[in-house]
Amino acid sequence: AGKGTFFSPNRGSCGWKNTKNDLIVAVNAPDMANKKHASDENPNCGRMVEIVNASGDKVKAQVADTCPECSKGDLDLSPAAFIKLAPFKQGIVKIRWRY
Repeated sequence: AGKGTFFSPNRGSCGWKNTKNDLIVAVNAPDMANKKHASDENPNCGRMVEIVNASGDKVKAQVADTCPECSKGDLDLSPAAFIKLAPFKQGIVKIRWRY
């Protein structure tokens, strides 16, 4: 469980370019950490996550980036993913997520 925020995607730590229309997430650094691989070889890259808000609304998104400023449990979502859980003016949404 954690907080969901949104960001403007570009080339993420996984090494590919993304847009605001892609259903992607940046995972917090502690949950994304994998010391054995270079960032664009991280085995979490490309994994799908299911994100659920407090109302039970769900979205599936692909791991494409790391959110260094996020706390453990938090995700930074693309605008396309965030809007399925909360209006942009809300800015932050309580979430639960899993791979």
